[in-house]
Amino acid sequence: MYRHIKSGKREDLGIYVRSKVEANIARYLSFLGLEWEYEPETFEFEQIKRGSRFYTPDFKAWPPDHPEDYRWIEAKGRLDQPSRTKLKRFRRYYPEEFQRLFLVVPSYRSEAARFAVEELELPLSRLILYDQLARRLKGVIPEWE
Repeated sequence: MYRHIKSGKREDLGIYVRSKVEANIARYLSFLGLEWEYEPETFEFEQIKRGSRFYTPDFKAWPPDHPEDYRWIEAKGRLDQPSRTKLKRFRRYYPEEFQRLFLVVPSYRSEAARFAVEELELPLSRLILYDQLARRLKGVIPEWE
């Protein structure tokens, strides 16, 4: 998924993102008519003294006029150990927020999807398959990368 990481400011979005995948997810959320913010909140694992002590989801998204129905969106291609640790700690220390998490993964067969389902016990319904999304929306959403 992150074969061609391209961080930088996206003029059409008005924000700096870390990858083209994040830029495209922002475009997709707008396409769906959702309100969203990029990296709006950081969760601290106060009980942890060493290692990964903070987690910042990529997006917070919600339907217009219903901010209480927000979801966290996290894009993951390859999962390094710190990312795995942060997601596990998010699940453990913020279980209510974890229930709102959707994970963007390349495909059902990806390492990220296996980790999400097997170790995080995330339901398949909370996985967003980026490769399928990109094939369907490349010519539909303006500025898609």
